[in-house]
Amino acid sequence: MTQQQFAALVQTHQKLIYKVCHLYADQPEDVDDLFQEILLNLWRAYPSFAGQAKFSTWLYRSALNTAITQLRKAKRQPQQAAFETMNRVHAKQETAVESEQLGIM
Repeated sequence: MTQQQFAALVQTHQKLIYKVCHLYADQPEDVDDLFQEILLNLWRAYPSFAGQAKFSTWLYRSALNTAITQLRKAKRQPQQAAFETMNRVHAKQETAVESEQLGIM
């Protein structure tokens, strides 16, 4: 399959992928990261797609498996996830303070 064919299939089923992403990620940046991870795994796994099921069924199952794997990894590293969340909150607070100081808000 060419990259163009793969891109067309992804575009056709992108709502399905985003649905899975929103089920397993809360923050917009986490949704985007999960979407990218799913795309990468789909690209890697596509050669093994045997066509015994509909493409959308295979894609959905692959997306779910990727999301579940990412969730398990995050649970194994709770301190890192907490640290990343604190960094995001801190960055938002800094942006708000800077905006106030500049009179933007």
